[in-house]
Amino acid sequence: MSSTTPRKIELGRSITIEELYGLLDQHKDEFPVPIKISSFLGKKIVFKRDKRLEIELHVTVNDSVITVKPVLVEGTIETNGIGVSTAALKNGFGLQTGVGRDDYVYDVVDKITRIVNG
Repeated sequence: MSSTTPRKIELGRSITIEELYGLLDQHKDEFPVPIKISSFLGKKIVFKRDKRLEIELHVTVNDSVITVKPVLVEGTIETNGIGVSTAALKNGFGLQTGVGRDDYVYDVVDKITRIVNG
């Protein structure tokens, strides 16, 4: 599983973060969570936290390369020295959370790729 590995989308042209946001905002109903531009620690488009998978996506642009970086935002519940991630409690133990996150990231990357390539 590679749910925390950044994904790159290479375009044949240069694009700004504002242009990308404008394109994605036109298709916001295709995404499972709201998106916004954030200037905190550099300009990026943030796909808000998916509550079930406890993951956010941070999208940056560098000339003609779009980078989609998954960021885990899960908590841990601990008792008697044993910790369990809150995502595992929501999705079941084993590979379900990781596979779900991978599918989510791949789906968003595919949609962004389709949108920017028209």
